[in-house]
Amino acid sequence: MRAGRGRSPQQDMSAAEVVAILDRLEGAGLTVWVDGGWAIDVVAGCETRVHDDLDLVARLEEVPALERELAGLGYERAGGAPPCSFESVDEAGRQVDVHPIADDGAYAMREGGVWHYPLDGLRGRGTIGGRAVRCLTVEAQLYCRTGYDPVDPDRHARDVALLQSLRA
Repeated sequence: MRAGRGRSPQQDMSAAEVVAILDRLEGAGLTVWVDGGWAIDVVAGCETRVHDDLDLVARLEEVPALERELAGLGYERAGGAPPCSFESVDEAGRQVDVHPIADDGAYAMREGGVWHYPLDGLRGRGTIGGRAVRCLTVEAQLYCRTGYDPVDPDRHARDVALLQSLRA
């Protein structure tokens, strides 16, 4: 099983699948925040584009339980490893990217070093498919989209423009 863009098989992540994953994780008492492309849709209140994965920020100490819950939905780790980010993929090719953070927001990067999610950025709220969810705030999402060369510069520019339009 492969992770990442170009994985085979690959199936886009639907809103219904996102809700099923969040229901399972939160039903098990886990705390996660939607990140990435779906986080934009959460704060926008509608699906703005097709997504090939679901990005989640999770508490580092909850990662073992999170992986057990994802396994219960048919997901298995296909790339990376805690304490750094990792990807879990199901048989259809849907992917969940998990970014574990310590209590202070510290995120261990695969390339080495530590990056900090702003803790006040974990206060975002919005909806997916009519379901209320936690996500990164608009400001935190903008902050997370700086300081690196994006894989898809055009999509990145559209995402940043949409987030800037949503600033309160």
